[in-house]
Amino acid sequence: MEGNQLYIPQALTNMSQQYRNEDDTYIASIIAPELLVEKKTGLYLYYPQQLRSVANSLRTGNAKTAETSTNWTWKNYDTLHEHAIKEGIQKDVFDMFQNPLDPMMDATMTCMDNMTIEYEQAVATLLTDTSKVTQYSSPSVQWNASTGAGSPIIDISTAVSTMLINGLRRPNTIVVGWQAWLQLMNHPDFMDRIKFSQLGTLTEDLFARIISESSGTKITRVLIGTAIADTSADQIPHPGTTANGPIWGKHVWLMYCTPTPGLRQVNGLYTLRLKNGRYVDGWANLDRKTTYVRVNDYYTPFLVGPTAVYFLQSVVA
Repeated sequence: MEGNQLYIPQALTNMSQQYRNEDDTYIASIIAPELLVEKKTGLYLYYPQQLRSVANSLRTGNAKTAETSTNWTWKNYDTLHEHAIKEGIQKDVFDMFQNPLDPMMDATMTCMDNMTIEYEQAVATLLTDTSKVTQYSSPSVQWNASTGAGSPIIDISTAVSTMLINGLRRPNTIVVGWQAWLQLMNHPDFMDRIKFSQLGTLTEDLFARIISESSGTKITRVLIGTAIADTSADQIPHPGTTANGPIWGKHVWLMYCTPTPGLRQVNGLYTLRLKNGRYVDGWANLDRKTTYVRVNDYYTPFLVGPTAVYFLQSVVA
């Protein structure tokens, strides 16, 4: 009978909705550029600071020539860690899909998104670890746009001076957590300097210019950390509630990031990634009637130059 016929709903193939961070919100790979390595463990050369002669170079007559030494040493880089995330797609799910909807593609993108968020969190966590990032401070008064409290320009200038003295490099990059940026872009420290310019709005370019001119450095890159992560319990399927929060917190970092990673360069961070260690594979589990997609990687974010980083922590409430 017609009234008893089973209706099987069809997937709408010209519309879907997916919540994810936009690709340009991720900044970890910019401040920790990738270096491919052949082995999971290894060595790299470390050159100490050479700021004074170990002897007087003045020479006369038959006197011996003063001798110095580069004093380089070998250091171990951290063991690269394996990362892998999989998603299973049941046969019944496959039967529901039709092109251009592709469950294999969706599963791969989901795993890749998870891996990217985890990597962003790993770099942010490393940069908040004060046992490794040894140059850090908290403002004596937290920055507040509505009350004008705090002195962000002075706090940042002090950090620039510390980096130059200890690491011989002034920062060229500033990383600002989104919540800190909301206070900075309306703070009197900056608004008083730009109130007669165009719309009186603090852009990233104006921010870089003001910091550069106020602290004697040259900021070429301002990175606003807007990526969001869900920190609720890790469950499959996902719980109904989420606990979204900004990955980069309420902090600011000043960094020197070399434009030419390689030999004899000063740099804050690298991401050491195993050559051919990133790949996607998959397999079928016949008993479960499930096809799995897995994203694999081998990497470790590595702080090679602590003096090339300054951490201003909890700059806003």
